[in-house]
Amino acid sequence: MTERFILMKEGNEVPQLKIISPVDNQTILGDKITISFIVSDFNVGQDGYINLWLDNPIQEASTAAKITSQFDYTLSDLPSGSHKLTLEAIKSNHLSFKPKLNQTVSFTSILPQVSTVTAI
Repeated sequence: MTERFILMKEGNEVPQLKIISPVDNQTILGDKITISFIVSDFNVGQDGYINLWLDNPIQEASTAAKITSQFDYTLSDLPSGSHKLTLEAIKSNHLSFKPKLNQTVSFTSILPQVSTVTAI
């Protein structure tokens, strides 16, 4: 599954952030997920960047992964279970918008069962 970031510039409007994938309460099969989102009136890499937190209650810059391009971001090696993903748009001067421009979704990953066959 390949998804792309969609960026829209509409003048001097307040930017908006929306996570497209994963959707809230989605269940995925496997240990990989592609993150896709829309940011209006904000160019990732030029106007700033996106901070990403996965299962991290301490949402500070030092604990975030940074998305600095307009391409897909894939998380790999996810453990099976419930996860909480938060994205926040950060200005190029490394400051948050006021109010914060963020969104959080929850999803569950299920690792496929591996069956072993024993020869008799």
